[in-house]
Amino acid sequence: SQTLARAAVRLRGNVGRHAPVSIDGRINPLSDDPFTDVSVRFKNVDLTVLSPYAMRFAGYAIKQGKASVDLQYQFSKSTLEAENK
Repeated sequence: SQTLARAAVRLRGNVGRHAPVSIDGRINPLSDDPFTDVSVRFKNVDLTVLSPYAMRFAGYAIKQGKASVDLQYQFSKSTLEAENK
């Protein structure tokens, strides 16, 4: 690993059968000035799959619903910038 080199990140998958997930960006976690620029996207995730977690942390079950999430995180020079949709 070169100090200034940045690695490309590209991951694809699904939550359940029909909810696509993608993680894209560039990282350099080993540098003296670590760098991250990553996007994470979930589309139409069935919330009933998350119900066991909601029961534990929120105290109630989820009976129906879907959610999409679009996250953008950038970290450089000890500064974090984030955008959550």
